[in-house]
Amino acid sequence: MTLDFEFLQQLLKILADSNRLRIVYFIGKERKSVSEIIQSLELPQPLVSHHLRVLKEGHVLEPEREGAFIYYSLTKPQLLGSLKELQQIGNGED
Repeated sequence: MTLDFEFLQQLLKILADSNRLRIVYFIGKERKSVSEIIQSLELPQPLVSHHLRVLKEGHVLEPEREGAFIYYSLTKPQLLGSLKELQQIGNGED
């Protein structure tokens, strides 16, 4: 398997924001509504909306509308494991 370095660069660029990482981690393996994200992370609505748009356009999150609510989930839940592995590498853990 060859690596698509341009794709990886774009993905890492999208994830290179602490608020976006917090959103991704909070959503985890369960879908979350925008209001849940705002309340739990204590971020302003415009900021959350901006980051959700970036994550959605980068195919990290997928939205699902139910009536007046929009729920977000990870397109690839295994991203959580990859992020944890990156943290372990950065901390010098095995």
